[in-house]
Amino acid sequence: MGKLSKIEWTDHTWSPWWGCTKVDRGCKNCYAESFSKRVGLKIWGQDARRHMSAEHWEIPLRWNDYGALRKEEYKVFPSMCDPFESRPELEDLRFRFWKLMKWTPNLQWLLITKRAENVEYYD
Repeated sequence: MGKLSKIEWTDHTWSPWWGCTKVDRGCKNCYAESFSKRVGLKIWGQDARRHMSAEHWEIPLRWNDYGALRKEEYKVFPSMCDPFESRPELEDLRFRFWKLMKWTPNLQWLLITKRAENVEYYD
């Protein structure tokens, strides 16, 4: 189950939700927005997010278990969202995501944000 991502600096991609709102010039050529449009999803902007199934939330747990068996750590990048996007309706999902990260010690989560002011530690 090694590397599944074509992104050279990560092993896997997995996002707790899909979608975002642009916040600065760095968002102009957003990979995730381009990809979502290419597959026909309207999940960008103020009023749209794609929420994921219960089965989707199990995937990192399987990667973690596999890593434990192999004594390996896998890098995981949430490529289709900004985990620190400030939206009240995402708070429960964000808290669930923090718990998932805590429960997966064989995964190294690579979080990228343009909203550093929203970064806080959840325990």
